[in-house]
Amino acid sequence: MTVRYKKGWAYLFIAMGVLNLVLGGLLLLNGVPHFSVFIGVIILIIGVGYLTKPYVTVTDRGFVFKALIGPIERTFEFDSLDRVRVENNKILIQNNGGWKRVPISKFLAHNNDWQALNELIVSKRI
Repeated sequence: MTVRYKKGWAYLFIAMGVLNLVLGGLLLLNGVPHFSVFIGVIILIIGVGYLTKPYVTVTDRGFVFKALIGPIERTFEFDSLDRVRVENNKILIQNNGGWKRVPISKFLAHNNDWQALNELIVSKRI
């Protein structure tokens, strides 16, 4: 299962990136070098990443997070879905007797995908 980012965040970042590029470009045309162009490119790349990259992929053995930029991957493993629970819109994994929070935010996740993830955890079936 794949959880995507909310598209609203992507559009907001793309708009902010374009605005920075335009304003920085106008300053460049007037002969004033400005860091807004560089910041605009970074913000634009983040916005495109929000549109194209998954937030988290759920496998039968864990939650896999991929970086927006680059090949970096972070995995939170679990033995079975019996060791995963949702509490106050936070996902927890049982780890060595204690519970560890998985850094998934409902605030960033696509609403339908968040609901499907909650249903998956409650049903305990992948």
